[in-house]
Amino acid sequence: RVSIFGVRRFSSFERRPMAKTLMPMTNTFVLLAISIGSSGVQGVEPSSWEAAYSKARATLARMTRHEKESLLVGYGWKNWNPEKYAYVGNTRPVPHLGIPSLKMQDSGGGFRELWTPMIGTVTCWPSQLSLASTFDVASMATFAEALGGEFKRKGANAILGPTLDLVRSPHGGRSFESLAGEDPYLGSKMAREYVKGVQSQGIFTVAKHWIFYNQETNRMGRTGIHANSIVDEQTAFELYYPPWEAAIDAGLSAVMCSYNKIEGVPACSSGKYLKGILKGKLGFQGFVMSDWWATHRVTLREGLDQEMPGGANSGGNSHFTSAALREQSASTIDAAATRILAVLHRMKLTGHIGCVAPNCKEELHRDVSSRYNDDLANNLTSEAIVLLKNDGGVLPLSRGHIKSMS
Repeated sequence: RVSIFGVRRFSSFERRPMAKTLMPMTNTFVLLAISIGSSGVQGVEPSSWEAAYSKARATLARMTRHEKESLLVGYGWKNWNPEKYAYVGNTRPVPHLGIPSLKMQDSGGGFRELWTPMIGTVTCWPSQLSLASTFDVASMATFAEALGGEFKRKGANAILGPTLDLVRSPHGGRSFESLAGEDPYLGSKMAREYVKGVQSQGIFTVAKHWIFYNQETNRMGRTGIHANSIVDEQTAFELYYPPWEAAIDAGLSAVMCSYNKIEGVPACSSGKYLKGILKGKLGFQGFVMSDWWATHRVTLREGLDQEMPGGANSGGNSHFTSAALREQSASTIDAAATRILAVLHRMKLTGHIGCVAPNCKEELHRDVSSRYNDDLANNLTSEAIVLLKNDGGVLPLSRGHIKSMS
């Protein structure tokens, strides 16, 4: 169960029965049965993509051009911060058609508390990298279900996660968010359980950041230097894409494109990687949104379906303005809107309008924490701690030369 990288390896990644022995820090052992409904939210079974697209096209036929465009751009930010009380990502609802706001919240590792009254109302989970360090897909599934339940009770319908970036340097500022760490195989197994678990609670997942996003330094080019990733095709398919392929196979709903450039082109403007690879070769059927202020122009035809956070007063540049969208062809607008509608129908979110930002104070202030989730978080943290044992002398270490190791 120990590899040369100091993490536990199991002979099989097959899911174990959904029952876990939780070990609170008091060392008291409590046996709890885990099921889809254990988070307190009734389970949701997403429909097929075929059925979702059929319903999406029927809904689209009843929408005005303005209503379609409202799905393609966010609102609710001013001067680099979300309005009080809005979610991190918001779109306008279309109530007469049962289309809710997209209410999307950071992050893949837990519900982001934006204002002081929210502090302490959600569970503080171990980082996604720690969860990956458990090498336990059953634990990941249990966590994902509990996480999705908290987002649901907070009034959100989407989670801005998981993070599937491959860690290439320990200096990466967001390495702790990665479900993959430096192992694409591990990332594939964990991504699958994460997507299925969260979405079983009626919350759609937004995987990030597409693609080759491995550093924070110069990520947006504001210093005059813009991080640029160049990766050959074999390396991309063997190292970078496997977690994404697994997430897509599990029914991933949305993808967030990244800040960096790829081969000299901003990731959210790259037709090669959005349409050619993601929606083409990998067969992704959901929609693509930008990271916040990661757009450089209207790139609907290149495969970007939605700009975030949107709005002229958000702080950064907004390119999906009403004037700019009016210049796009009807078929281009329809294609992007249909993908978003398909996700809403597939996740059975239509007909449930709920609160509309910035009038979501009650939902955002709601305390959704629980003793169950606290114990689960403690147990997961314990599972992530790894003790390295050099069985069989697999590591070239000698007791005669090494007195201590950290």
